[in-house]
Amino acid sequence: MEPREKIAHLVRRLGLGGGAREIEKYVSLGYDGTLNRLLEFDGKPKDAFNPLRAAVNPDAEDAEPGYYRFVAVWVHALISTDEPLREKLAIFWHDHFAVTVADVEHGIMNLEYMQTLREIAGLPFSQILERMAFDPALMRQLNADTSRKGHPNENFARELLELHTVGIDQYEERDIMDAARAYSGIVIVDEWWMAGKTNKERLARMHDDKSMLLGTGFVPAFHDDGAKEVLGLKGSFGPHELLAHLANHPLTARHISGKLWHYFAGTEATTAILDSLVGVWQRTGGDTKAIVRAITERPEFWAESAVRTRVKSPVEFVTDQYRSYGIGDLIAPLVRDGQIDEALDKKLWEIWGGFYYLCDRLGMSLFRPPSVAGWDWGKAWITTDTIAKRIETDGPMRWKKPDPNKEEWWPDEAQKRLIAYVKNLRPDTEEMIVRGVERFFDSELTDDRRQPIAEFLKGLNAVVIFGGADERTMGWVLDRTYRLVRATPEYQLC
Repeated sequence: MEPREKIAHLVRRLGLGGGAREIEKYVSLGYDGTLNRLLEFDGKPKDAFNPLRAAVNPDAEDAEPGYYRFVAVWVHALISTDEPLREKLAIFWHDHFAVTVADVEHGIMNLEYMQTLREIAGLPFSQILERMAFDPALMRQLNADTSRKGHPNENFARELLELHTVGIDQYEERDIMDAARAYSGIVIVDEWWMAGKTNKERLARMHDDKSMLLGTGFVPAFHDDGAKEVLGLKGSFGPHELLAHLANHPLTARHISGKLWHYFAGTEATTAILDSLVGVWQRTGGDTKAIVRAITERPEFWAESAVRTRVKSPVEFVTDQYRSYGIGDLIAPLVRDGQIDEALDKKLWEIWGGFYYLCDRLGMSLFRPPSVAGWDWGKAWITTDTIAKRIETDGPMRWKKPDPNKEEWWPDEAQKRLIAYVKNLRPDTEEMIVRGVERFFDSELTDDRRQPIAEFLKGLNAVVIFGGADERTMGWVLDRTYRLVRATPEYQLC
């Protein structure tokens, strides 16, 4: 595999796609430099604006601290971030520790959940589990805060074992019951409604206190301190001991390593792959970044059966498109510094809202997984309906109407970038035009897919158009070319 294609494979799998624009950012670093740069993130996410500003609606009297406002923070990061692996892993953990706003109707809880996912994305699993198991949104989703001595709630305990740690069919009912008993006494502390009379006042209090006004507490009188046994752990232990035991359990290492392999490699892990990744897990204490690096070191990750064979999820499909056009760069000037009570530019909301709408239309809404087990991945994303909608899906800022009194549309900044890229190739055949669009979006069609598109372009006199026509006509040709490329099976893959 050529060096550029190896880097492109990393950008597709460890990053968020982004076509030629994104790949060229890494080429000068070489393969090792690219891998290191992708893995180079720590601490809190570097958001372009204070997340609390997303709650400000200039058309409403009071602020609106709902998830539908705060999700814009994550959408902006997906479009613009220079830490793509952080966000790629955050989506993985969102799927793993699934929370839906249909069950957690509390905007601030969802904001904290989202920011926690993004902050802990690359940490060792023991730290991830400790943070997420005490996250108020996840606790409310699984009723963990209702477990009391004599009345343990098994819902959280069952999902903790089956989904979050050791995996399905690896425990007995007694393990569930005793895990629920170990977690009894944990309560959610919510000061949001007591922090002011209006949402604006409460948000100001959050900002001043540097606090989400949420947390968890422990009530000893509610805790069952009797003897317990969970998967070999015996004693009168509580939640922290339970979580540490589960995080370090060999079945957890196997379960999470296998999920990470499937997420990044797109294939099922063989016994040899799992043994190798579990070995890394044991040597590094379940370090997520070390596991991801180890995945890239497996020859199977680079096999023909693994390259350009993984179906893009809806979020990946739309993010890849937006980043290919460089939408993040184009909207960056609209993100201006401001106080927490200052509204963000309405044009930004059009971009963010369009992104979320497209993902939802293709079958994946952040904060709305279909169940606590998350989404079905891979080929499950592809149906007759979603393929038709993928063909129709294109990014923003492509066309504009300079004169509102005339029905004349001209290329906007995003479309101009596609035009310039293909034009700079100096195409003298229709096939070169198709290949230019492929390369811009980092797709690779087979000859039998490419040839019919080239024949279609021949009927449009596309080569003549690129030899001297105006931008409007070239943009029109590329619109049709890209739509046909989007209709191919190869474009659905990464």
